[in-house]
Amino acid sequence: MVYGDFGCRQPSHYTQEHFIGVTTQASWTLSCNSQQVDEGQGEGLFWGGNLSVLCSLLGSPYFPDIKGGLLFLEDVGEQPYRIERMLQQLYLSGVLGQQKAIFMGDFGTGNMTDAYDSNYTLATVIAEIRQICKIPVFTGIPFGHTHHKTTLPLGFPASYQAAPDQLTLTFSDYPHHCTQGLNLSALLTPND
Repeated sequence: MVYGDFGCRQPSHYTQEHFIGVTTQASWTLSCNSQQVDEGQGEGLFWGGNLSVLCSLLGSPYFPDIKGGLLFLEDVGEQPYRIERMLQQLYLSGVLGQQKAIFMGDFGTGNMTDAYDSNYTLATVIAEIRQICKIPVFTGIPFGHTHHKTTLPLGFPASYQAAPDQLTLTFSDYPHHCTQGLNLSALLTPND
């Protein structure tokens, strides 16, 4: 957000670097050094966004009809049972089963546990979705309501490679600005 991410007192150098990189280069690769349960590779249209917003569009003419895509999801401040309810809604409507993989951004849950069962966490929810969907579910993507986040070209082709300790997403064929003669490092703030 222009206000929250770039207009704050101490903008994130990481956020600025990724925004400028994505908007000025024809392709962009994001590497996340995070533990992954699923492994493999694939490609498809990278789409999605806020889980609550997507679920509110289900059944309307505004819900995207994407088959074989790479679905990205994030949200903030939701209890684990609410996240599971929304994921189950996407599953029961057939959306999750039509995707090649699911990518989970930051959900702002921190150490939040379920209000009714302290053993029920976001990790429990993700394990359940992996089991019922039978498609890869990847975690640790630096995006959502966090200070340090990457820019993701939603609605454009992407490919992924996942190993036990790393996830790599490569985006291509999305609109960008020509940077010929532009000093990108001068656009970034000197310190984080």
